[in-house]
Amino acid sequence: MDQQPHYPWGNAAHTRPQAAHSPGYAESAVAPQSPAKLTAQVYQHSHASLKWRAAKGSDGYIILRGSQPAAMQPIAAVAECTFVDTTTQPGRTYFYCVSAYNRNGKSRPCDYATVTLPSAHQSAPSGYTSSPSRSSMQPFQCASQAAPMLPQPPEPPAPPPLQAPKQLCAFAHGSRYIALHWQSLRNGAQYRIFRSESPWSDYAMVSETNETYYLDAVPEPMTNYYYFVQAVHNGHSSQASAMAEAKSFPPLPTPETPQNLRCIAQDNDTIELRWNPACAAAAYVVYARYDQAEEFSVLGHTLECTYMHKDAPQDSYVEYRVQAYHDTAASEPSTVCSCRSSNTPRSKCSASKRYPNLSWQGFK
Repeated sequence: MDQQPHYPWGNAAHTRPQAAHSPGYAESAVAPQSPAKLTAQVYQHSHASLKWRAAKGSDGYIILRGSQPAAMQPIAAVAECTFVDTTTQPGRTYFYCVSAYNRNGKSRPCDYATVTLPSAHQSAPSGYTSSPSRSSMQPFQCASQAAPMLPQPPEPPAPPPLQAPKQLCAFAHGSRYIALHWQSLRNGAQYRIFRSESPWSDYAMVSETNETYYLDAVPEPMTNYYYFVQAVHNGHSSQASAMAEAKSFPPLPTPETPQNLRCIAQDNDTIELRWNPACAAAAYVVYARYDQAEEFSVLGHTLECTYMHKDAPQDSYVEYRVQAYHDTAASEPSTVCSCRSSNTPRSKCSASKRYPNLSWQGFK
């Protein structure tokens, strides 16, 4: 074939997928050759079975499929030279091609193969074999014993295939989060999110949602993550969406300790806390205790440099500490500010002081 099918999946950033090799593997090895002799056949009346010749120097193979040769999308990565596509729909024509890969890159896709699956009410094509039906194993009956043939209602048409989610976007949202967004398909559809650290294989489902967005908590900063999304509706699954890639941000510096913590008693048993902004802080956690013999416990979280402690016990002596944090690190706790709640507004709090013997558990 003179013209190779279009291969939209992958770019220059994907030319060195990671793969395991035995000791002594030659670092000067090149990308594998293209697979050859790809064939596609009907399997069990509703699936497609693929087979091809092994490519020299390959660690695995990427299966691409499309409704036409110029629009191929990856659907699986395998290590063997065979594959059965069980996500096909009756009565449709599919085009397939295969690309080999190793740690040095990927090959050009092989010449495509095509297969047309029979419709749901169509008999199996010639050469198709299956287990004999129960009725075919019954003894022959003469015409006088045969049951009358009644007209059968036509089978309902097969539902239209579920489209793959489109316009999948991924972008870093801090050093430990990747935000995803895609286009909605239809009401009631669910979406499965798959993630891998390699564009070629090892995708694992990380979540399932009814929304068209997802915030994924990733393991490491400064790491490339690859995603695709699959739609599910009424028991039917779509093809995988186009792949999206994002790199998590570098780890942020440890936030500074909040300074100048002060507390002021207000009306209605409310105590207001204030402090100076801490560098590199994304939020703050406020701790309180009512007895110096006890440990501090979490009182609440806030994005601002102020916090209102409502419904504080009347005429109680309360001690506070504040800690700054972001998604990967937390600061040391601030100095202690003590205050006595009162019905009299704006009572002054005692001076901030340090308690060196406190058993501080730290931010969790």
